[in-house]
Amino acid sequence: MANIIKLLVIAAVIYLAACALYFLFKRLFMLIRLYGLKRECNAKITLHCIPILPFHARGGKPDITVEILDTVYHIRLYSGIFGNRYVHFVDERYSVVYKRVRAMVMPSRAAARMPGHVRLSYSSGGRVRVLPVMNKILCEGKREVSVILFSPAPYEVSYVTDERSKIKLAFTGDELYGYKIFTPSTFVIHADREMRREAEEKKSQNNWV
Repeated sequence: MANIIKLLVIAAVIYLAACALYFLFKRLFMLIRLYGLKRECNAKITLHCIPILPFHARGGKPDITVEILDTVYHIRLYSGIFGNRYVHFVDERYSVVYKRVRAMVMPSRAAARMPGHVRLSYSSGGRVRVLPVMNKILCEGKREVSVILFSPAPYEVSYVTDERSKIKLAFTGDELYGYKIFTPSTFVIHADREMRREAEEKKSQNNWV
């Protein structure tokens, strides 16, 4: 019995260590991608907290600000834990991270004429997250964009609409509750594309002067 308990403890420690390393790797990859914008877009990047801290330890400032030309991105980091997790936003502050467990149920005799089996799914391991209100750092003359950056990214993101009448899926680049949502890779692509668009607009305006 003691050996079994010892094995369970060792397995739990290994699992927790693997989870921590996965999280740290994802956040490090995220920072590498963001700082790549310095070279590609001449971006100014400012960290306002340690990126691995939980929400309640970060305060009301954005976690990161990225300034490119006349646009400033105020970034709030959000961990989706693993790629098999789901994130659901109830409003701009409250959300839950959960896992779906799938099960197969064979039809009963009463439904013997139904071919195959029935697939069921239910939620497991929900974790409520409370996002602190993000106080933007005012940048006069700049276009300001609030961003939720998922790192690690979940499998799926959903949210309750402003009318509180239905639930919708959210995809990278979509806006919910005043935030645009991205993964590190899609944010870099978006920021680069917006920089090029903004540069073209400035060039056109200068040509008309």
